[in-house]
Amino acid sequence: TRNNLVAELLQHQRCKLVFYPSMKMYKKSIIKLILIAFFPFYSHAQDSCIPKNINVCKIAHQIATDMAARFPIRLNQNLVMQTVFSSGRMITMNAKFEYNKAFLDESLIAGGMTNSQMINIMREHSRSTMCAGNKATRNFITQGGEVQYIYRFNDGSIYTTIDIISC
Repeated sequence: TRNNLVAELLQHQRCKLVFYPSMKMYKKSIIKLILIAFFPFYSHAQDSCIPKNINVCKIAHQIATDMAARFPIRLNQNLVMQTVFSSGRMITMNAKFEYNKAFLDESLIAGGMTNSQMINIMREHSRSTMCAGNKATRNFITQGGEVQYIYRFNDGSIYTTIDIISC
C-alpha cells in the first residue's frame, strides 16, 4: 500500500510537470517532487498514528518503554523475550528460543505436531495474551495499534513472525 501511495503521488506530480508558463512555477514543482520522493510516507505516517482520534504512536512508545524496563524476561527454560521497541503504531517484541530449528523439528515430530499447528498455537497464545490478558494492550490494539512478535532460534534465524492487528 505504501508503494501504491508513492506511485500515485509521483503520477500526480508528473501530470503537473507537463507545462509551466514560468520557470518559478517549474522550480516549485521540482521542489515538491523532491520532497515527495524523499519523504513519501510523512503524511501517511502522521495519519496512521491517529486512526481513531487517538495517537496510537505515542501509546505504542509508552507501552514499549514501560515493558523495556522489565526486559529481558525468561518465560521458561527455552524462551526469552529479549527486546521490545515501537515504530509508529507498532510494538515489536523479539523472542529467542534457546535451541535451533533441528531441535524444534525433532520435538514436533516426537509430539505428533506439525510446524503449522505449532505456529497456530503460538498465534492464538500471543493474541490471547495481548487481547484478553492485558487491558492496556487490548485498548491499544482496538484503537488501531499493532503488536508484532518475532521468534528467533538461538542462531538468530527467524522461526516466525506473528502480527496482532485486531482483538
